[in-house]
Amino acid sequence: WGMAGAGSMTAGLAAGGFVSAASDLTEEYDGSSWTAANAMPTAERDPTGAGTQTAGLSIGGNPPSPGLSTATFKYDGTNWSTSPGSMSVARSTATSFGTQTAAIIAGGNEPGINSAEEYDGTNWTTINNLNSPAYSLASAANGTTSHGITFGGASPAGTGLTQTEEYDGTSWTISSAT
Repeated sequence: WGMAGAGSMTAGLAAGGFVSAASDLTEEYDGSSWTAANAMPTAERDPTGAGTQTAGLSIGGNPPSPGLSTATFKYDGTNWSTSPGSMSVARSTATSFGTQTAAIIAGGNEPGINSAEEYDGTNWTTINNLNSPAYSLASAANGTTSHGITFGGASPAGTGLTQTEEYDGTSWTISSAT
């Protein structure tokens, strides 16, 4: 549990997570079965993912050493590499969406933060914050750096969130959808 995911229903990617300790394991999904792939450079529990099976990202997480990660790992369909750019805020249990060269990460960390950053394939840049701090955000489906969505998760008080926030490339707006 607590792994990064990327890809589609017929070409999925799962990386990191927790298997008695932080994991560096990677598996690919072909629509009917999972196959072990090359390991990540560092074990990470609770990273978040973006991209595709052949151009994926694993972002942040909890490495085996104390503290949270600012690292971004890129997957090319065979091997992982470490991106030269680091996030300005170390985080885990965040949400992310986009591609390997244009991604957004938002929220994360217990008891919850509202900061967000944009990735250009090399570097992270701080962008406008979410309206509400949240962690363990549920999902961000088919988002891009010009239009994305995040929903669910938990509040700093530990209660479940039903709030949906939409990103328009500049600002986050709380949606009327719950």
